[in-house]
Amino acid sequence: MIDLRKKLIERRSIELDPELAKHYLTYNTFEAQRPIKFIHLKELSEKMADGRFRFGEIAFAQTEENLDILMNGQHVCSAVMASRITVPCVLEKFGPLNHMEISTLFRQFEIEARSLKDMVRVESHALDLPWEVSFSSLLVSAGELDSKGTVTQGGFLTREQKVKILSKYIREGEMISRVVSSRHAAKHLYRVPIIYSMFLTFRKSEQDSYYFWDKVKTGEILQKHMPEMRLREYLINDLNRVLYKRTSNHEIVSKCVMAWNAFRAKKPTNLQYKVDRPIAKVL
Repeated sequence: MIDLRKKLIERRSIELDPELAKHYLTYNTFEAQRPIKFIHLKELSEKMADGRFRFGEIAFAQTEENLDILMNGQHVCSAVMASRITVPCVLEKFGPLNHMEISTLFRQFEIEARSLKDMVRVESHALDLPWEVSFSSLLVSAGELDSKGTVTQGGFLTREQKVKILSKYIREGEMISRVVSSRHAAKHLYRVPIIYSMFLTFRKSEQDSYYFWDKVKTGEILQKHMPEMRLREYLINDLNRVLYKRTSNHEIVSKCVMAWNAFRAKKPTNLQYKVDRPIAKVL
């Protein structure tokens, strides 16, 4: 775990004027940086213009390669340039930091709260993962269910704890990403309880798991009675129907496990679900 007090190189107060703000933004080169939120930018600019803005925070990270990157303050700098108003700021610099330490540092700035998606994007970059942020976020949400050992939604994990889940599911993610290549290509599979079910089957057999879920995705060379087709039709129908109440994670995972177990046993299944029956053991 990084100790930011020991990594602090500099902290001082500055007056941030448009020229200095423009200079700082030339260091806004962090590949995983979240995009500018124009509503927040407009709000900051208005506060600066009418005197309500108190102070800003600017933070730089020095990488192990001795490069400086802007970690926090892109909105403040952009608002100063838009409003042409000079504002007081606290300037900090940390380093040298490796990629994982930079991800940790990014999560600590809360003037404009980092969303879980923002944090996952940076963590994914730090881990050098090739996936879209939506897929990484899906893994994190499924991993949260897995870490609790229950399909019940909700819990007591902080955003910090949630984002750290990603590193624990890289092997599973590599297999699942080959199946669920994009939300457009596999909409009926692009859901948290289904990814969680993929975790369960992956642990039994990576090879069988890939084959099973690829067939559930495509439906190729499947007959009507086969478990893969039964599950595929159920998931597509469930995705497309309009309900006042969303299908429970318990039902979806139960049917995924039923289909998987039937596939492994080479037997048919009608995916009969009973709400009071526990999820079957994964074979």
